[in-house]
Amino acid sequence: MKRWLSALMALVLTLLPVWACAQQMSEDEWAMVTAALASDENDPVPEKWRISVRDVRPAPNLDEKIVNILLLGTDSADMRENRGRADALLLFSVNVQTGDAKLVSLPETARTALPELPEAMRLKYLNCFGGPMLVMRQINQALGLNITRYCAVNFAGFEAAIDEMGGVWLPLTDRERVAVDIEDGVERLDGRQALRYVKLRWGEAVTDRPRKLLEALLRQVTVQGIDGAFSLMGALLPATDTNLTIANLTDLLFALLGQETPPSFETLALPSQQGMIPQDAAAWCRAVLYGR
Repeated sequence: MKRWLSALMALVLTLLPVWACAQQMSEDEWAMVTAALASDENDPVPEKWRISVRDVRPAPNLDEKIVNILLLGTDSADMRENRGRADALLLFSVNVQTGDAKLVSLPETARTALPELPEAMRLKYLNCFGGPMLVMRQINQALGLNITRYCAVNFAGFEAAIDEMGGVWLPLTDRERVAVDIEDGVERLDGRQALRYVKLRWGEAVTDRPRKLLEALLRQVTVQGIDGAFSLMGALLPATDTNLTIANLTDLLFALLGQETPPSFETLALPSQQGMIPQDAAAWCRAVLYGR
C-alpha cells in the first residue's frame, strides 16, 4: 500500500509542472487572442479558438409573421470566410403581412458569456470566433428571439452600395462634419465619408450612427422603389455573406415596398447596463417587436 501511495505521489509531482506549463501556455495564447482582437489585425482568432455552431437556438412560439434578420457590418477582408469584427450590429424586424419594420441597434461593446471561452466577450468580436451563426445564437439566448437569418457586408461593399445610391443624405453635427471631411452646408455623404461616419468612436452616438445611416439609406430606397432596391442589392451582393436566398430578399422587398398603404418604419436602440446586456432585455424586445 505504501509503495502504491509513493508511486502515485511521484506521478502527481511529475505531472504538476507539466499541467502548470500547459495552463500558462493556454493563458498566454488567450492573451495573444485578446490583444489581436483589439488591434487592426485581419482574421485575429486562430483555428484553436474557433467555435462551430449549427444550432442558433431560436426561441419557440413567436409570431411567424415577424421576421427578424441580423445585420452585420464587418471588417472581413474575405467574405467567403467572414471572420472579421462586427463594428455595426443591427436587428431588422419586418412584419411580412403589413411591411411595418423596426431597426434596432445592438450595443457592440456589450459582453456576453460563452461556455467555450475563458471570459465574456464583446458582441462585436463574436463573428471572429464563430461567424454569424455564433452571433445569432448568443443574441437569441440573450434576447429570447428566433433569429435564423443574417446578412453581413464588409466595408468595401458598404462604400460601393452608398455610391451606387448616389450617396446618402444625413444631417451631421459640426464635429462629425469635420471628422468625415464634408463641406459646410452639405448633407450628402459618399461611400468613403459614410464609412468614416460609421467608424467614429466618440460621443454617445457610437452605437446610433450605423442605425441612423442605415435608416437614411432605407428611406432613400423606399423613395426610389423596387428598381432602387434591386440596384442596391446588386451593389451589395459581391461583398455580402448571407443565408437569405434571392427569393427571401425579393419577398422582403415586396413586403416593404409593395403595400398600398405606406408601412411604418421605426428605429430604436437596445439599452445596455455596465457593459452587459440587461436582464430585462428579452422583455424589452418582446414588447418592442411583438407588442407584448
